Amino acid sequence: MQNWLSGKINYHTARNASFALNRQIRDEKDRVRKRFYQTISQLLASPHARFHVLWATDFAVTVINRMSLEICL
Repeated sequence: MQNWLSGKINYHTARNASFALNRQIRDEKDRVRKRFYQTISQLLASPHARFHVLWATDFAVTVINRMSLEICL
């Protein structure tokens, strides 16, 4: 994100980084970890389309809720 904000990369590079992360997390079994990585992936895609920030926020809330549930159980 810092590279995007400083003009060092274009939206295409940011989007491809998001795709690469998504490919890596497909087989992740831990639900909290998977949601965390999905949050990061959406943030990486933010320069490509602004609505990815909204999805990232939704994923982050889900991560926090699941972490809270696991602590309580």
